[in-house]
Amino acid sequence: MSETKLICEILDGARGRYVASGASTAIALIQKKARDQRVEPITKSECDDLLRSLIRAWPAILGVFAGKQEAQALAASCLDAVAGLIVACSQTYAEREAIASHLVTWHSLARIVRNELHNVSLLRDLEALNAAKKLRAAKAPLKQLPRRSA
Repeated sequence: MSETKLICEILDGARGRYVASGASTAIALIQKKARDQRVEPITKSECDDLLRSLIRAWPAILGVFAGKQEAQALAASCLDAVAGLIVACSQTYAEREAIASHLVTWHSLARIVRNELHNVSLLRDLEALNAAKKLRAAKAPLKQLPRRSA
């Protein structure tokens, strides 16, 4: 499977509890691909596939920031930047050099949303861990009850 297909799969699978972690991972891979000067540009078809996957994941990603209008607005701007990076992946090195100042901005914005999504993912993991510990602690006293003698 190509790296582009993998990124599409990750974005398409970013649903429910896994939106934050999947989107964060996909954005990191997109950033890596946009920075790598040694690889051939992705094809227009691959670019279209990545953009479609990002657009499909867009509402779910913004949903991570539900109830926080400022955060949602920032995330939307950052996702625009991720789309810019995807398009940059389809350009030659010379074409990327011509938009170098935009690339710096897009990478910074992509990093903001990636870090926020990563933080949300970590918080959810910690909440799940704490819930599991509480459940184990609640069950522990039941195991310690004395047995009835016959």
